[in-house]
Amino acid sequence: MPRRKKLPPVPDILGIGKDPENHMVQKSNPLVSLSETGLTLAEFKILDAYLARIDSHKPDSRFIRLEKGEVEKYLGVTQIKPADLEKRIDNLFQTVTIRDKHKPKGFTKIALFEKAVCYQDDDGLWQVDLGASASAMDYIFNMENIGFLRYRLRNVINLTSRYSYVLYLSQFLYKLHRL
Repeated sequence: MPRRKKLPPVPDILGIGKDPENHMVQKSNPLVSLSETGLTLAEFKILDAYLARIDSHKPDSRFIRLEKGEVEKYLGVTQIKPADLEKRIDNLFQTVTIRDKHKPKGFTKIALFEKAVCYQDDDGLWQVDLGASASAMDYIFNMENIGFLRYRLRNVINLTSRYSYVLYLSQFLYKLHRL
């Protein structure tokens, strides 16, 4: 397969609009504690893209599709090697520790996702289907009861380090604690 110098344009896909980076990420406060895990910036971006695509009021919408070229665009690369994408998806399937202020002397261990289907088209662009696990649904579709942060996906897509991502989210937490 020849090397690409730039991504082909992503078609206007029904339901996501012309500029999907304008989508809002709603991340529950307990999911913010994932910054204490070993997830990389790329994995946080995939998780945020997932959270921006679901409707947090409809648990039936827990399966989403990142269309051709979206994964590459979110990660800021022109081409992802299969082994690299597989490693990132594997890390999203590992058990993570969730710290919840409703359980101050404890923690919860869950797997974020239960299913991922990843495949390349003839142009080498990845299409990724993701579905949240049943245990993660409590932290993804229960926003009003546990609190959440809301920010634009485009604000984190352009970040280049995991530390800047964590710092970006911590500014919201700081503002919440001051209120």
